[in-house]
Amino acid sequence: MPVTGEGTAADEKTFSAVDKAVRSAAERNGRDPQIGSAMVRQEIEIEGVVSKGELLTLTANEALDLGYTEGIVNSREELLAAVGLSGREIVEYRESRADLIARWLTDPIVSPLLLSIAMAALFIELFTAGFGVAGSISVAAFALFFGGHLVAGFAHWEHIAVFMLGIVFLAAEIFIAGFGVLGVVGLVCVMFSIILSAETVQQGLKTLGWASLLAIVIISVAFRFLRRSSLWQRLVLSASETKEHGYVG
Repeated sequence: MPVTGEGTAADEKTFSAVDKAVRSAAERNGRDPQIGSAMVRQEIEIEGVVSKGELLTLTANEALDLGYTEGIVNSREELLAAVGLSGREIVEYRESRADLIARWLTDPIVSPLLLSIAMAALFIELFTAGFGVAGSISVAAFALFFGGHLVAGFAHWEHIAVFMLGIVFLAAEIFIAGFGVLGVVGLVCVMFSIILSAETVQQGLKTLGWASLLAIVIISVAFRFLRRSSLWQRLVLSASETKEHGYVG
């Protein structure tokens, strides 16, 4: 039974398409197409099987009685015997550690969080002297973000190249007064690479949106509450050349 993202029943056009697909699959495999339709539409009634207004759901034994399964097995060995493959070598695929890490790094929750840390640290680094803790955090976070998506097969090297080009433009903007063309081009390249590195464009936009929001929160907290901390003193040059200290322009 097709439903919308809100959990309500889909429109008749969708119902018709799904119903025909199920009936075609049933006919192709020698099954009763009416039973297939009863799994899609509630108005289908089959005497002794399902009442009108109910969706048909079958247990293993019911499916066997109605010809909707070839048999019931309780183990892999029984399955191999049933299909005439007894005694064959079984090769099991196990995910590598890199795949497990990549799966975690590309998680819809972890990915925006990681990206927000990278963006916030990059912002702090661009507006502080030298290359320090914030820059190291940003590099590590971006490396984990793109590395995870690269191993997962979502990102490609050209996406990383576009990202690096964007960072170069942003770094060049530091040496030019005001926020001009280089800064805009750099931001576009960074955002473009992040969106393309996601599983889908929609997922990329969602990740970028949440990451940007979290980055703003992190930056606000950093500027408001960490100004007097020892860590902040290592990040930001707080000394000033004032007239009281003997400096004259």
